[in-house]
Amino acid sequence: MNWNELVKSPPPDTVWHVDSAVVLSARRDRRGGCRCVAADTPAGTFSIGPVGLQSVDAERLRSVLENLQGQISGSKRPGVVVPTAWVRSFLLELEELPRHQAEIEDVLRWRLKKLLPIPVTELRLAFTVQPRSGSKNQLLCAAVVERAAQDLEKPFQELGITPSLLVPRLTALAMQPGDPEQPRLVVQQEPGFISMVLVLDGGVRMIRTKPLPMTEGAWAAARQEIGMAMTFLRSHLEIDRVIEASVCASDLTAHEAILEWLGEYDDVTCSTPRSGVQWMDQAVVGIVSESRLVPVSAVLLGGMP
Repeated sequence: MNWNELVKSPPPDTVWHVDSAVVLSARRDRRGGCRCVAADTPAGTFSIGPVGLQSVDAERLRSVLENLQGQISGSKRPGVVVPTAWVRSFLLELEELPRHQAEIEDVLRWRLKKLLPIPVTELRLAFTVQPRSGSKNQLLCAAVVERAAQDLEKPFQELGITPSLLVPRLTALAMQPGDPEQPRLVVQQEPGFISMVLVLDGGVRMIRTKPLPMTEGAWAAARQEIGMAMTFLRSHLEIDRVIEASVCASDLTAHEAILEWLGEYDDVTCSTPRSGVQWMDQAVVGIVSESRLVPVSAVLLGGMP
C-alpha cells in the first residue's frame, strides 16, 4: 500500500476494484479507451471487523481474479481500489516532521494507539505529506490490518501480479482533477459507511469517516455527520467561499438524500462525479455502478491529493 507510487510514477494502466459484491478489472487500451471486466464476488470472501478488512478467503478470491485476468490480460503492477470502510484514514497534524520515514511511522503508531482498538504493531501504514497549511505539517494516513492486507495480496501474487498500491475509494475520488484553489468536498457513501474529504490548495484539509448503524438510524447519523463537517469547514477552517460538493453514493436513495441535505447550506454547489475515461465494454459498464467506476478511473488517470 504505497501511495507514493502515484506521485513518483506514471499511473498504473490496470486498476482492480474489489468489494464484497463485485470484483472488476479495468485496463487502458492502445486505442485510447479502457477495457473493463467484472464478476460477482463469491459469498464469504471478505470479513470486515472493527478496524476494517479483517480477513480474506484467498482461494475464493483467486478463482475470480484468475477468471478476470484471463479475459483482460492486465499488467503485473496494477492499482487496487477497495471500499473506504476497509481502511481507517486520518489527517494528522505534527508540529515537527521527522526526516526519516521510519521515524514518521513511529510517530504515527504512537498517535494511532489512542484511535484504534488494535495493537498498532498489527497495522500496515501508508501516508503522504500534504502541502503545508499554516504553521503545521499534515499527514494523510491510512491503516489496514497487516494480516488482512497480506491475505488480499496473496491471490494476486499467486497469479504473478504484484499490486503497486492499495487505495480506499474516498482517496481515489479525491484524486479527480479540479481547481486547486477551489474548496472541493467529496462525500462518499457505501453500505454501512459515510466518508468525506476536503481538497484545497493542492492537499487534503479535512477527512471524516463514520460507520453507520445498519438500521433506520443510519439516515440520522449520516445527516449529522454532514452537519458536523460543514460546521468544521466554516468555523474551524474558516472557509467562507463557495464549496463544490461532489457526491458519490452506492445507493440511489442515499445519493438523492445527501444532495438534498447539502443543498440546505449556503454557498454549496453539488455535483455527481463521472468517470473520466472512455469505457469500451458498455455491456459490463452498464451493470457496474458508477460508485465503483469513478474511483477506478481516477486512479487510471493518476494524481494524488
